[in-house]
Amino acid sequence: MQEADLGRFMPFWRAMPLKVIRRVLEPLITRDYNSFIVNQARMLQPVAFVTMKGARIAPGTLRSVGAMGIPSLNYYPDFCFSFREVDEDSFHGYAHFFTTKSYQVAYLRERLGAGRVSYLPHGYTPDIHHPPANDGAAAKTYQSDLGYVGNHSAAKERWLSAVRRRLPYASLRIYGARWRESAKDEALRACCVGRTAEGCEYAQAVYTARINLAVHMGVADHTGWQDLTSARTFEIPACKGFMLHIDNDEVRSLYTVGDEIDVFKNPDELCEKIEYYLAHDDQREAMIDRADCRCVPAYSYDERAKVISDWIHQQSGDARHEGQ
Repeated sequence: MQEADLGRFMPFWRAMPLKVIRRVLEPLITRDYNSFIVNQARMLQPVAFVTMKGARIAPGTLRSVGAMGIPSLNYYPDFCFSFREVDEDSFHGYAHFFTTKSYQVAYLRERLGAGRVSYLPHGYTPDIHHPPANDGAAAKTYQSDLGYVGNHSAAKERWLSAVRRRLPYASLRIYGARWRESAKDEALRACCVGRTAEGCEYAQAVYTARINLAVHMGVADHTGWQDLTSARTFEIPACKGFMLHIDNDEVRSLYTVGDEIDVFKNPDELCEKIEYYLAHDDQREAMIDRADCRCVPAYSYDERAKVISDWIHQQSGDARHEGQ
């Protein structure tokens, strides 16, 4: 397997003068990145070219790869396609398009054909999303009543502000970018840790919150689309955290509500369930164990990768990818 990491080509500069330089250089960097993909495909002759999101991959690159008899596949992780680095015209160049969003399936099938689009949800990463090591000698120590890990958005702030106003006694820890700068609710800003939580710290934050709130970005562009589930839908149970999730059919298809996780439709119901589960530790802990059994390992990215690998194997009839 050969990786073509866009990050190795596109520098991540923070200073404004450097950002301006990067913007000027972007067309040249993008051409170099696409040339690298084509050259590597020609040299290695892989059984497939697989990308996540396909940022800055040009339609011509996919045509060139396809002309070598190499199918291209996209595993698309985002809630919409209106990103500057994503070219929807390139979607026609993929032999198969896997989307993590069920609401995108009809849109994509209308444009690409029903047989070229599949729904394949997010998952969790086994090496990262697991409970912290514990030999069982020490009791679980909680750092907060409520936890949220994710970057700021107006929709998320409305949910968390409602909780903070109604349940000021419940301790809340918020990890993620832009909360202190963007949150209008002063009481909410006081709950911000002031940084993102990644890797082991993410798992620790989830594991040590009595209740983890699963709310998403909300509507963010002209499509009106918004997440029904996201990576946190799988990461929280994998880290053995208790999850209260926005209610919808998609999350209900993944977990048994009331037995493994619980859900809410509005701020009043969310607050009522927070009060209930804070007062019922034994029930909450039992649900954590059942959600973990449901999620692990079935919802791991390893299992998602097997679906893509199986598609490649079925299409190519080539067993070279097995075990990779």
